[in-house]
Amino acid sequence: MENYNAPNVKRKKLKDFLDSKHVQHEWKSVDAWMQSFNSREAWKERSLEKTFVTKEAKKIHAIPSRYRSHSASSSYVLSDDKKSWRFLTIEEIRRILSVPESLVFPSHTPMTRIVEFLGQSVDCRVIQAIGNVIGKTLYKFATKSGDVVQSISRKAVQPLSESTSGQLELVI
Repeated sequence: MENYNAPNVKRKKLKDFLDSKHVQHEWKSVDAWMQSFNSREAWKERSLEKTFVTKEAKKIHAIPSRYRSHSASSSYVLSDDKKSWRFLTIEEIRRILSVPESLVFPSHTPMTRIVEFLGQSVDCRVIQAIGNVIGKTLYKFATKSGDVVQSISRKAVQPLSESTSGQLELVI
């Protein structure tokens, strides 16, 4: 099997994913958050290194399914004066995770459910990379044999079939 290395790319900063300046956000007090944080015994030993992040941050915490709750394990955008913070917007999370605009949520879906869905998802660049490897493998088979489905079905460890629409399916 071929060895695939991650591409050598320049790490983006949070500012590359944020909404434009004309988008209004709800900002909250860092002092109020810290009072709540310090009042909880269970949180006292938690690191806040990636909790409040500036636009220049290159790393943030994972976006958990419960992102809209206050937690030291989540990352929040810190204002320029470092006195206020805000949640990442759905559009910002979509950009961070490279979720295509073609993914549309029904209009009745609450924001908390959309954030939960995105928080439990996988970065779409990972899915794209897997798809590219599968596509490259299928292409190799296609160039060696005229009938891709028959060729792959015979050589695959996991049985494959072709759906009525011509898509390859795994037979479970």
